[in-house]
Amino acid sequence: MGKINANYTYKLNGVKVSEKIIPDNMTWTNATQAANAGFKVGSKYKACQKLSANSGKVQYVTIHNTNDLAYIVDDAEQYVLATYNESMLSSRVHFYVDESGAWQTLRAGTGFSPNDPVGSAEVGWHSGDGVMTTGGNQTSLSLEIIMCESTASDKAAYTNGAKI
Repeated sequence: MGKINANYTYKLNGVKVSEKIIPDNMTWTNATQAANAGFKVGSKYKACQKLSANSGKVQYVTIHNTNDLAYIVDDAEQYVLATYNESMLSSRVHFYVDESGAWQTLRAGTGFSPNDPVGSAEVGWHSGDGVMTTGGNQTSLSLEIIMCESTASDKAAYTNGAKI
């Protein structure tokens, strides 16, 4: 597995968050991966739109659980790396959370970094509701909690997710 460098690191309620916000100008470059996700090369890689009718305000939080990666210490980092490598299809989430911390890929409006000012929360793709203006993608902050390594690991990941 590879490594990816955070652009910024901060603490959110005691949880270390490594920030690697997907740039607004990032586009699909791999034709096969783009087609598998329903896009074309050159299409924007994320929505480039603020949540909640462009107000950037979070109305809800959507929490999913995703699988732990066998023999990987920082699972969240690997999910971010897969996102940047165009391997996560169209999934775009705000935070990947595991037992050791979290990685952030979309602006969440936390105000904890220069890249994520208050009121800047972005639309992700995580709810499977298309583009309904009142749907989860358009109004909610998304957390993927990585679990199924062990009971202790799952508890720590859940705790980190709750703190975020």
